[in-house]
Amino acid sequence: MNPPLLGLCLAEWRKAKGRGLAYAVLLFAAAHGVLAALVLKGLDALQQKALASGALPSPALGPGAGPQDPFDLLVAGEAALHMAVFPVNGFALLLLAAMVWAEDFSLGTLAMLFVRPVSRGRVFLAKSIVLLAAAAMSIGIALCTALTLGAILSGFSAELEQLQTMPLVGWMASEPSMGARAARLISGWLAGTLLMAPALGLAALVAALTRSPVLTLFGTLLLLVGDFFVFLALSAWGKTSLESAELAGFWAGWTLWGSRSFFPLHGPATIVSQGLGSLCITLAYSILFFGLALWLFVRRDVT
Repeated sequence: MNPPLLGLCLAEWRKAKGRGLAYAVLLFAAAHGVLAALVLKGLDALQQKALASGALPSPALGPGAGPQDPFDLLVAGEAALHMAVFPVNGFALLLLAAMVWAEDFSLGTLAMLFVRPVSRGRVFLAKSIVLLAAAAMSIGIALCTALTLGAILSGFSAELEQLQTMPLVGWMASEPSMGARAARLISGWLAGTLLMAPALGLAALVAALTRSPVLTLFGTLLLLVGDFFVFLALSAWGKTSLESAELAGFWAGWTLWGSRSFFPLHGPATIVSQGLGSLCITLAYSILFFGLALWLFVRRDVT
């Protein structure tokens, strides 16, 4: 009789936790939230200093009103989301993925596991769930940390009109409602988790081929870095006046890096009209990589 899926997931999590790597990944994610809140507070301090010295023109204020912080806790949360989906945090998740996927192969414990009546598909599913949950927790912890520290440092109100020309968080200038902005932060958390899925699926595929945590980590990194440079080359080609420029720009969107373009759209709520294509490409890559990894995982000899 197969053990319950929840039990397999807990067993995979205990292995990651036992190495201390799971907690290290989550702590690293929290550092992104702290950094986001501190950077915004530092930018506000620099702005106030420039206003006091006359280097910047003072904004028009109502009677009796003083200069207001352009950032609040939700702005800090948005900045943390962008930091959490940056490749630096993704590298930490790849470390965890390499261990979860390939350590059983290298230690020989996978063969011992399959002696018991456990479906290989269920083991694969448990590993996938644990890693996707770790990605969601990583981004969620970065968001919650930034919200908490942002509430302490910047408070719950801000002069959002000052954000209009600011990258990443400028969309909040046209969305003063805290409820609407909070809902879009949640959609950003979900979008960020989805962004991690192709890389985690690629790690699963490399692990099934190499059976080594080290080769899984560096092999996946090599493929992702190669994809990034292909994206840069195609994007640069697409901006030229050559006849094939339009085709090159089209194929740039089919790279793993190019398919991330839907993430910034979670703010303006235009993902269906502008980002549906890149969202579908991300889903397709996720299904392809996890599907190939599963096919290899259930068929390869583990002795």
